[in-house]
Amino acid sequence: MNKTTQDTINNIVWKACDTFRGALDGSQYKDYVLTMLFVKYLSDFYREKLEQLQKNTTVMRLELQKLLSLRSLFLMVNVLLNICSPKKSQASLVKKLTKY
Repeated sequence: MNKTTQDTINNIVWKACDTFRGALDGSQYKDYVLTMLFVKYLSDFYREKLEQLQKNTTVMRLELQKLLSLRSLFLMVNVLLNICSPKKSQASLVKKLTKY
């Protein structure tokens, strides 16, 4: 199998453009080509932004999961403090817990 070169690709694309152009004048044809290039640009831009948003959403979801796990840990410690220890010793217990 022959390796595809840039010249081969350019020739194929050029022939395809000639086929699409048909009987149109070059000045009219450029309007179609420029419109297609603009639509391609918009499509690429949209895809790139969508990928960035998906990546950011994944990072934000992981951060949210971390925060929720810390919140639940905090709530459990708070419940244990209220149930298991009298008010006077809560402060010392909190100091011990926050040491680590």
